[in-house]
Amino acid sequence: MLIYMLPLYFPDDKREYIPAVAITLLFVLGAVIAFLLLRRHSKREEKRTEFLYRQKQNIHYNENDKSP
Repeated sequence: MLIYMLPLYFPDDKREYIPAVAITLLFVLGAVIAFLLLRRHSKREEKRTEFLYRQKQNIHYNENDKSP
């Protein structure tokens, strides 16, 4: 396994790193944006679920309140 790692290439001209850094930054930015969108969607779903749960609780409470 170590034999396959030997032919690493480190360029003398550091400008060759610019495309790799740019692509890495794009992927990191995309991951952060995806995380924030998923978190916002999750918060909305939590509020919606809590609303529906409370609405269901009120319906059951009102049904039990009625006595024949």
